[in-house]
Order: sequence, then structure tokens, then C-alpha cells
Amino acid sequence: MTAKLMITSLLKTVRPLSSPVTVRGRVIPGDQTGASIGFPTANLDTLPKRAELEPGVYFGTTKLLEPAGERQYYCLPYFGPRLIFGEHHHNFEVYLFDFSGSAYGFLLSVSLTHYLRPPVNFQSLTELKTALKQDKAVGQSLIAQLSPPTYAQATV
Repeated sequence: MTAKLMITSLLKTVRPLSSPVTVRGRVIPGDQTGASIGFPTANLDTLPKRAELEPGVYFGTTKLLEPAGERQYYCLPYFGPRLIFGEHHHNFEVYLFDFSGSAYGFLLSVSLTHYLRPPVNFQSLTELKTALKQDKAVGQSLIAQLSPPTYAQATV
């Protein structure tokens, strides 16, 4: 199966939420596992209420609230236990598309709009990284669907 066909197949399982769920919290240090495999995440000091959110990978938007102002990003939030490490407690962490730098101490307002997939107990970090690449590709496809293309102005 080609990568494009695989992403198209994965997109069919994406489920829009009936209404966005917003989680707001301060970014705190994590254990840097995501960064070590090329997917740095912002870990929040707040967890969503379990009743309003099922564990899994989501797609949405994030507002990073800084003293200098507000920046917006598309994101891939994860809510649930990190099964690969044998954890049973829930975490909430967010991968921000096109973000670089440090967000420690800043407030994030995360709006979850689509459910991508449930948690998986990966057997290795390599398997996790492969799945995260697929999640990112699905997210990029959603971004392309949500964002109108820009066209260069023709000079006549």
C-alpha cells in the first residue's frame, strides 16, 4: 500500500466531534520522549474531564498565549495513558504543527475538533514514531481540507 493510499484509508476513520472540546492549561516539562523521536509535545498541567473526552489522538487548533500576544497552530493532542511505558494514568500532551522554540510556562488553549484513533500499546519507540508520522500526515490532510489554498496574484 502506498503512503498516499494509507493516509486516504486512515482519513476515512477520522471522526469530527459533535462540538469542539476545549482544554486549557499551562505547559510543563515532560520527559522529552516525543522530542527524542522527532515529535516534541507540550505537556499540560491540566487534564480534560474523562466524561467529555475518550482517550486517543485528536486533531484541533491551539492558541499559545504569551505575554507578547497570541499565536495559533494546528495540533495533534493526545489524551490517555502512555501504554508503551506501562502507564495507566492519563496524560494530555499536544504536538503543534510548525512550532519551534520553548513554550514552558505559557498557557495553551486547545480546541479538539476531530478524533483520529484510540491509544495503542506500541512495542517500541520505532513503532510509535511510525504511527506519529501517519497521524501527522492525516493532520496535514485535514489542514489542507480546512485551509483554502492561496494563489499568487497575476500581473496583467
